[in-house]
Amino acid sequence: MEVQGTIYAIGPVQEVSEKFRKQEIILETLNGEYTQHIKLQFAQKKIDLLQSFAPGSEVVCQINIAGKLYKNKEGKEDSFTNIVCWKINEVGTNVITNDAESDSLPF
Repeated sequence: MEVQGTIYAIGPVQEVSEKFRKQEIILETLNGEYTQHIKLQFAQKKIDLLQSFAPGSEVVCQINIAGKLYKNKEGKEDSFTNIVCWKINEVGTNVITNDAESDSLPF
């Protein structure tokens, strides 16, 4: 899936456990005439993708929707949902991420 918008805010890196860290952004998008603020999560090595972006950047994000079941405080089964971003580019750019591909360009 793909979502496009403007980075409204970038949160700090969060060390959730010894094996898991994440960083979240809030992406401002337009849905018809209404502005939406969507939280996207970058996990593990994907956090490095955010280094060249700042609030105000116009971006296109490739996302997956992920969910997991858990037991809440009352012992009842519930679920949570994350929007996980695995690729981010500035609007209007087509970044080649594989060095082998860039070596084969004719110029």
